[in-house]
Amino acid sequence: MTSKNIFSKIDKALDDYFLISESLLKKGMPWAVVISFHEVYRYLYPTEPYINNYSITDEEKPQFLLDIINKQINLYSSIGIAVSPYENMISGKLDNIFNNAKNLSTEDSTHTLYGNLWENFSIQDLIEEPKQLLEKRINTSSFNLNELKDKTILDIGCGSGRYTIALASYGCKNIIGYDMGDQGLKIGNSIIKKNRLKNITFKKGNVLDLQFEDNYFDFNFCNGVLHHTKNMEKGLEELHRVLKPAGKAFLYLYASGGLFWNFRARARKIIARIPRVYAQFILDMIGLPSNRFIFMDTWYVPIERHTTKHDLEKILKEDIGFKSIEKLVSKHNTDLESNINSQKPFYKELYGDGEHRYLITK
Repeated sequence: MTSKNIFSKIDKALDDYFLISESLLKKGMPWAVVISFHEVYRYLYPTEPYINNYSITDEEKPQFLLDIINKQINLYSSIGIAVSPYENMISGKLDNIFNNAKNLSTEDSTHTLYGNLWENFSIQDLIEEPKQLLEKRINTSSFNLNELKDKTILDIGCGSGRYTIALASYGCKNIIGYDMGDQGLKIGNSIIKKNRLKNITFKKGNVLDLQFEDNYFDFNFCNGVLHHTKNMEKGLEELHRVLKPAGKAFLYLYASGGLFWNFRARARKIIARIPRVYAQFILDMIGLPSNRFIFMDTWYVPIERHTTKHDLEKILKEDIGFKSIEKLVSKHNTDLESNINSQKPFYKELYGDGEHRYLITK
């Protein structure tokens, strides 16, 4: 089957799938939607590390995904026939029972979401895993993480500080973790106190208004933050402003296009009608590992901006004026760009522009 035919079939199946998802939600079966969305989304990644013997080739991936979607449609049909829901499970009434964050601002809702997720992380998730990810994601002949020795670093949107702590282990002079979320900063401070780490400071503040002088930091780190703000461009301008001339920064932002990002955008519109606390409860019930926050992150963060490679590179070079930008290709097997290769079949159809990880120089 040609790629055009298979992806046309996937598009048609997804239209049916999302239509039935909305129908089950209205009937009072949100648990079925949570479980089903989780099942489809986990397989949209290049690999699924929590399934033993998962080995789908690139050629097989589109048909495999089509089969998964059709299986979920069949599951929905069976549930619709076999289950009679209670009236208080209908989304409006369910919301009154479970949703305790209705009146939060966009910023507070974002910080509360991530704070709750980070509180469930183990010590290994917070300290050891981030360093392993840094080694896999910042791998380029033009920069080595050991170059951070004796440098002054800013972690923009540090959350719980797990990458702040990992970066500090490379011998930096000082690193500041900067974030608006009290829960994350509390976790970070407790870790540095417990481990008596001296070169780390956490500071509360808005990533769109960095409280530092111009040309202050040798290296800036901004991982998955600015696409969740109201003004991504302003955040990038601030990152540039506080960076020293010839200083470098690591930047990660969401990309766009392809089945992966399109499914993500459509699913968010439906799942947002299910209270976050309820959805987390369902995921916990099916055994979701505590460090796997890709579902709640995807579904419930209030703002999620997707940007094309062309548009982002124009913003970085022409609008803001970074001297150079280098696209990084991750070696972590669940990262989308780990599969960037002109020989990989269906890459563009599946992942669009992949993910944006860049080493940028002022």
